[in-house]
Amino acid sequence: MRSIFALLFIVGVVSATPTIFSSKLNNTSGNSIVEGDCTGTIESDLLFDEEVSKLGFIFVIRKDNVNYSGSKAIYCIEAVNQKTSNGGAAEITSGGINYKFVSIELVSARGHGLDFKIKIYGK
Repeated sequence: MRSIFALLFIVGVVSATPTIFSSKLNNTSGNSIVEGDCTGTIESDLLFDEEVSKLGFIFVIRKDNVNYSGSKAIYCIEAVNQKTSNGGAAEITSGGINYKFVSIELVSARGHGLDFKIKIYGK
């Protein structure tokens, strides 16, 4: 009897993908963001440089939010997926280009981790 409940629980967890993230997970082979004029960026304009990495766990979708706020207007945002497959997705949820702040939501594919390199440039 316990094994039946365990099996039903596992099937329920696997099939219960949150609908808010289902469209973001269609491209699980490396969805990256490159927004704005990122050609010819210079290091002196680099406002934010961070690598976000989280291990994957079976049946689990990993999430993280990256927030930046500063005094300069953003002209380039790069959220580059370092995974070659099953890496998840990145989405700008507020702010962004021509703003002085940005929020980026990272979501992994189910059972996989996150590994994104985030760079933000501004003047």
